[in-house]
Amino acid sequence: MSKRKLIPIAITLAALLVVILFAVSLASRRSHVIGDETYTEAPSETLSPDEQYPAEIDWIALFEKYGNLRSESGATNSNTPFFYYWESSQYSDTPVFSKTAQTLDILCKEAFCTHETCIFSDADEWFLRGVAYLNGRIYFLQDQITDLQARRLCSTDLHLNDPKIEWEQSKGLESMQADGDRLYFEETVYDENGTPIYNTVSWYDPASRESGFVSETLHVKNYIVRNDRVYVLQGRNKVVCCRVDDPTISTLLELELKDTQQIILEYVDDQYLVYTVMSGYQIGEPQRCQLDTGEVSSYYDMLPQGYTYLLGENFVDQAFLCIDHSGEAYAEDPYYDFYTDMYTTEITLNKSLMAGRIYTLTNEGKLRELVQLTTDGIPDLIWNILDYDGRYLYVTYQTYKDYRNEYNPEGDLRNSDWHLAVIDTQTGQVVKPCETETTQE
Repeated sequence: MSKRKLIPIAITLAALLVVILFAVSLASRRSHVIGDETYTEAPSETLSPDEQYPAEIDWIALFEKYGNLRSESGATNSNTPFFYYWESSQYSDTPVFSKTAQTLDILCKEAFCTHETCIFSDADEWFLRGVAYLNGRIYFLQDQITDLQARRLCSTDLHLNDPKIEWEQSKGLESMQADGDRLYFEETVYDENGTPIYNTVSWYDPASRESGFVSETLHVKNYIVRNDRVYVLQGRNKVVCCRVDDPTISTLLELELKDTQQIILEYVDDQYLVYTVMSGYQIGEPQRCQLDTGEVSSYYDMLPQGYTYLLGENFVDQAFLCIDHSGEAYAEDPYYDFYTDMYTTEITLNKSLMAGRIYTLTNEGKLRELVQLTTDGIPDLIWNILDYDGRYLYVTYQTYKDYRNEYNPEGDLRNSDWHLAVIDTQTGQVVKPCETETTQE
């Protein structure tokens, strides 16, 4: 604190009381959402109050700018203007993150609802297969565990109000994506005997209530829809594409792969299709295929060299990265033995993500540490960088308490329970909404 010249003691005490009251007020406003973390910089000191406090952000404007930076394969995570859905395949108590309240909520907002008649009913064991945002409404694809073919599409407004059932049907829809004015699904095609033949991509227009197939001959393993084009993995090694209103199929990418390998589609943005190649249970480094030319390059080629990158996600003008900390360059790190512990290296397949550090790129293209996630001062294990909405970065992590290591020698060797962390990329502060108790450092 800066030193001040002597002033009358009454004024000093009064000023001190104001500072204390302000600090308590600020702490009460923020402490319930701040997790146990450290961060190396304090960019919030240069931000205005409107920029610092997410509750005052125009989330709709932010979503219109950043909500569709890229389109991803699968439907396990979904971003909407006011909520983030990080576990879609759950029941009515699906955890959804409220961006304005910075807390976890559930899909049904009625405090005394029994879920017997609402669209998030548990009574018939409907559960979520996918979530998508389209033209001011949030859509929920649900299936019924007692009838594996039963599906229904429900929707609400962007505040989870006005719930309604769009349609119900008895056929298999496996995932859902939104693009333009339509919803797209991976749908099973059956023969005349009701035997499934293959999967393809179908569409539904909520405004006209019309539906159809993109191409009944388009066989799907996994797919991505973006800017009126469908990108589909066929076989193990070929990516084809076509326009949603033109079934003419062209090949974007075809690789020579070993029998144990296959392409995994990750995402498509306005310039690239990003994919990885899986060999058994090992996933290789991400590759970028340019949409216009088909030229392929390593995703990490565009990043500063000299690091072993383990996780890297690019959101057009923002990149977020994790680095292997098991090398000699980090030997002086006080937790180096923890990073290279036999249990922690085994759980991460000999690549250490135990440091809990997430980096971003400066305007000069250099790495800057955005945040380090810790629990009781011990670095967390980062598993996935899920999404970015222009302000918040969403990641999954485990603490040292979740698996066996030198700080938790009696823990499980492998534990699939992951937690959600939400990082404010402008202030460096972290929300750990899954933790019942949080502290402010």
